[in-house]
Amino acid sequence: MTELEKQCTLSVCYVDVRPLVYYNITFDRIVGLHEVGGTQKPWVATRGVVVTARGLLTNWTQPVAIGYLGGDDDGAFNTWIDNIMNRLYTIGLKVKALVVDPTAPPCRQVTPAEPFFFNGDTKIYFLYDPPRLMKKLLIEFMSYDFYFDKTKATWSDIVNYRKMEKNKALTLTPSLTEASMKPETMCKMRPQRAARLLSRALAAALTDRAEQGRLGDSARATAAFIIKINNLYDLLNSSTIKTNSEFQKGLSQDSNQVGYLTYMKTLFKSLRLENKLGYNEAATMKLSESWRVTIEAALMLQKDLQPLRPFLLTRNLHLDDSVAESARRAVRSGLPSCQQILRAFKKKFFHEMLQPLSSQRSVDLNGLLARVVSDAPIGTRSDPMEIDDDLPVKPIDYRRLPLKKHNLWSIAKHLLRAASRVHGDCALAVEYLKAPPEPDFLQLVADLDLSLTGALREGAGAGVGGLVRELLLDVHVLECAPPCACFPLHHLKRLFFRLRLYGILRHHQKYFKNGDTDLLINLLL
Repeated sequence: MTELEKQCTLSVCYVDVRPLVYYNITFDRIVGLHEVGGTQKPWVATRGVVVTARGLLTNWTQPVAIGYLGGDDDGAFNTWIDNIMNRLYTIGLKVKALVVDPTAPPCRQVTPAEPFFFNGDTKIYFLYDPPRLMKKLLIEFMSYDFYFDKTKATWSDIVNYRKMEKNKALTLTPSLTEASMKPETMCKMRPQRAARLLSRALAAALTDRAEQGRLGDSARATAAFIIKINNLYDLLNSSTIKTNSEFQKGLSQDSNQVGYLTYMKTLFKSLRLENKLGYNEAATMKLSESWRVTIEAALMLQKDLQPLRPFLLTRNLHLDDSVAESARRAVRSGLPSCQQILRAFKKKFFHEMLQPLSSQRSVDLNGLLARVVSDAPIGTRSDPMEIDDDLPVKPIDYRRLPLKKHNLWSIAKHLLRAASRVHGDCALAVEYLKAPPEPDFLQLVADLDLSLTGALREGAGAGVGGLVRELLLDVHVLECAPPCACFPLHHLKRLFFRLRLYGILRHHQKYFKNGDTDLLINLLL
């Protein structure tokens, strides 16, 4: 990469997911639990997090990490993001900004005067996604009157205008539909579409109706507010410098652009949100600070990058939600599951990684993939024979047990029958399998079950080596009195854990789907 290509942002995109937990046998992981930085906790995930690196001065994107959230864990989340940045630093990328969703819980303490934080000695600018800020402003505008510059902008002017236009075949504002006038519909609307509603066309239409006397004088103030917000959004959504509009050009040290952004910071600082109940200080402060932090961070970031390039295309400061959109398209209706989010992430990850940044350059794909594989973390093994996979565990081994027979005796008997398929040529083992399970073997199964439930209580799959792999390392001291020295005890331990995980997660999905996530531990008992 060139020096321009190394400058990037890190965007954190949230996506609502359908509560669905399953055990992935191939990767030896439970997918669908709260998981941040590879550490899981026994909460069923309701949100997915996709972290993407995006070029600041050149156009490229690369998904770099994925997580699942099912509870509040801000400390671990921030540490995870910092670790991602550190990994990107080690390969040469230079992360300059962190872009987040304004509707998500705050993860960094910043102020409009200092819209940045430090990761080690590196200053990271903090911004909210401009399209989502526009959507948030529009939703607030539907509920409150906006007082600014000694005037008032109100949503009722737009409602009155819509009543005049709804029966017309041709209109100046085709994006202003009946559905877009409802707050509940607006909450589900894509941020880019919501940003287009407060358009210059709508401002011109309001001004025209006010001059005709069909709308009150307040419509002029509403139109003026829409123009100001539209110009601000253009400055934070620029994608070219080849335009005559100073608001749609890349951000630079141009006095008009800097002066306008400084004015908008002053406007948001004095903004007041009022409704029938009066002034809402909390809503005003939250909206005002979000915009002021983003504006100030964009100005500081452009100034820092000016030696490399005199202008900044601010569209590169937006969140990249391509992984979330791909996962949503995979389902016909409703929300995607964590499995579908993971599948979309992997496709996007490898597709972007294998694309050269320039058509003049070539990529050594074999060497690149070799480095990716060699850098993958490997769990420590105290005894490799304890987790040897020479004795395979097939899906048929853990799916044969009936639905309602996951009790101690049934599981022990099922394990012994499964052992006969891999160790049926030993006469001593055959006689052992014909009899009911010995008390010693039943105690071993009970101890294995305690190990499994204890691991899930503390955090399922906390190790990098996989859940079953870590459990096998912990229970290698648990033994029983087998009939012969060659009895497949390690195979039975592995089969037991997969059998229990399959039964727990497969047959209790209805509780997870209904949102009863607190029942996870109870279902293990």
